[in-house]
Parts: sequence; structure tokens; C-alpha cells
Amino acid sequence: MRYISYFDDFKNRMIKTSGASIREENIKNGKMLLNDVFANDASFNPYMEFLSDSKKANVRLYDRKNTTAYGDTFKFQSKIQDVINIGDLFYDTNENTNWMCVESFLKAEINYQGKFARCKYLLKWQNQSNQTIERYIILNGKDNTNGEKDDKEFVISENQLSILIPFDTDTIELKEGKRFFVDNNPIKKSVYRLTKIDNTSHVLNGKGYISLVVTKDQFNDSVDRSDLELCDYTIPSPVTTIPTENHIKLDFKTTSLYVGGNYKTVTATVVNTDGNVVLTSGFTWEVTSDISTKIVTSIDENVFKIKVIEDMDIIGKVIVVTAKNGTYEEQLKFEVKG
Repeated sequence: MRYISYFDDFKNRMIKTSGASIREENIKNGKMLLNDVFANDASFNPYMEFLSDSKKANVRLYDRKNTTAYGDTFKFQSKIQDVINIGDLFYDTNENTNWMCVESFLKAEINYQGKFARCKYLLKWQNQSNQTIERYIILNGKDNTNGEKDDKEFVISENQLSILIPFDTDTIELKEGKRFFVDNNPIKKSVYRLTKIDNTSHVLNGKGYISLVVTKDQFNDSVDRSDLELCDYTIPSPVTTIPTENHIKLDFKTTSLYVGGNYKTVTATVVNTDGNVVLTSGFTWEVTSDISTKIVTSIDENVFKIKVIEDMDIIGKVIVVTAKNGTYEEQLKFEVKG
């Protein structure tokens, strides 16, 4: 026969008021204890923001280390209502630093625990629509003593770098052969080519990060724009909009200017919403560029001609030409090529 003590009887009756089971009671007590920790613990960080929407992340940061696999890291705790997924990017407004979640798991339905790693570089590239994309990344992620990552996923040689980048709709489009600047040198930046991709090992239910290996490549001064930090740069196509009033229409064959080449011609007219010409006179033209001494122009009312002298140092430069007529204004960008 099993005897129930007065204490056990009292505890069972108390459980009915605080939870349906001892487990639920423990979960509830754990959440209450966590609230006290967040309210009083000096390691609570109120400055972390999700980079995706600038929402504050209520996290407790502790056990700061410098590890081989990720570099500078923090362990973290967050309340269960503050979901933090692997691959989430954060900005610490107090320290002006950027972080990515590299480990995260739900512990006993009470809180999330895991690890943040510091992002030390902002990687930039153009997507298939020539839009500029940028993401903070964890750079290197290897043991420099033997040339391998801790988890032995990739073998990294001296002319290669390992990159961890959040998994999302932009980064999943990255393909082998994509080229990037990966260098903080403002004068001469190193170029790397994407040679290996792992977009499955650290991704679950659409959340996580991608492992990349990039190999050192040659700088191509005809397409690599160190001033924009973009390799294989292509001028984005202008966004086509349906005009609702009279506007300037620019007719041209190309926006490429070759050093020492012939004039390129732009013809401007003011047209109405049906495309019918309204004005062909009264135009003024403006040229904006940091290589103005290398540019030659010829203007005859609504006809504008432009070329550049033979100077290989200006390859890759962009020249903005603006046509004006009263309140109407339209721009066109030329790129200097070899």
C-alpha cells in the first residue's frame, strides 16, 4: 500500500492551480526565473537589434570567447517569445558591431540558447537583375595552423578564405564562379572567386547559414569596381515606369564609352503620355563625373555628343549626363570601357 504524505497531498493540490502537471509547473517557474534573470543580471544586453527589421532582441550575453571555428563569440539566452534562429543577423547599437547566430536551440520550452559570432566584413555583389546585394559575414572560419576548419567540412589552402553567410532568397542564388572583393584595403582590394558552396549542412526549415569557400583571383580593371566594392560590375538597367505627364525622352544606342573611341550621341525630346513629340528645343545639358578633364562633348540644342580621351586609368568610371528643359529632367549613365 502506498501512503501519501500531507506534503504530497498539498503539492498535488497546488499543481492544479499552477499547471496541469509537474512539468507544466516547472516550465512556468522556469519562465518566471528567467524574467528575474533578465531584469537583474548585468549580462543582459538591451542593445541588440535584428538587422532585418530593427526589432530589439532581448538577449542575455555571456561567456565571451575567441574560438577557432567562428572567431569572436558570445553565448546567449533569450525568452521563448523572442525566437532567434540560426542565420539571424544582429546589430549591437552600443558597441557598433554586427553578429550572426550560429547556434540556437529551444531548451525545455523555457528559452532559446545558443551562440553569436561576430561579423567582421560586409560582402557586396550584384544579383541577376544587377541590383547590389550586401550581407554581413563571418570571415575565415578556419584554423590557420593547419589550413582546415574545425568541423573538417572544407580543406582551406593559403590562397582561400572560408565564409559563413545567412541563408536567404538572395544568398541561395550565389553560384560557383561569382567574384567578390574581400579586403579592407581602400587602395588595392583583393579579389576572390567562389569555388565551393554548402547550402544544406547548416540549414533547417529555411533558416540557417551557407558555407562558402572563395579562392584568390586576378583583379580585372575593366569590370571590377573597387570604389563600389563590386566585381564584374554592370550598370543596373533603369526602372521602366509609365509616365503620367509630359517628360523628356532620351534616344541613344549605347551607354558604353570606349577610351579614345568615337562620339556617342544622345537625342532629347519632350513627349506627351502618348509618346508624341512636344518640344525639340530649349534643352540644357549637365555632365557629372570625377574625370571631367578626360571628357569631350558637343552640344547642338537637343543633340548631345560625348566621348573620352585615351586613358586606361579611367576604365570603369561612370559619367552621368542630365538633360533639362524647364521643369523636365532626365538622366543617363555612361560607363567607360577599355
